[in-house]
Amino acid sequence: MRKITILLVLFLFYLLQIPVAFSSYSADYLISEAKMQGMPIMIEVGSTGCKSCRDMQIVTKQVEDEYKDKIRVIFVDINKERKTASDLKVFLIPTQIFLDKDGKETFRHSGFLSLDEIKPILKKMGL
Repeated sequence: MRKITILLVLFLFYLLQIPVAFSSYSADYLISEAKMQGMPIMIEVGSTGCKSCRDMQIVTKQVEDEYKDKIRVIFVDINKERKTASDLKVFLIPTQIFLDKDGKETFRHSGFLSLDEIKPILKKMGL
């Protein structure tokens, strides 16, 4: 009986820790959340100190506005989320990574990518 009580307490402690772990809404969390929802994802990896990255943020905002409920756009700041950028195998910024609704990478590009260049990529993804 004592073992069951200890296991129950440990399990409850574990459950109480989950919201704390995701309270900052890291890119990892947002990516996994979008995958669970079956939503395509555009990941923009960059930095606020990079001119091309700032230009890309304008484009990603346009994508968000034009494709509101059809795609999740996630920005990964390489200075704040180095592990995520490393896990995504990003070596140059800005980098755009497109994942289909199953979380499989369909396209990757390093450098500036205009909205006119993004639209055919999204069309191939069924958007």
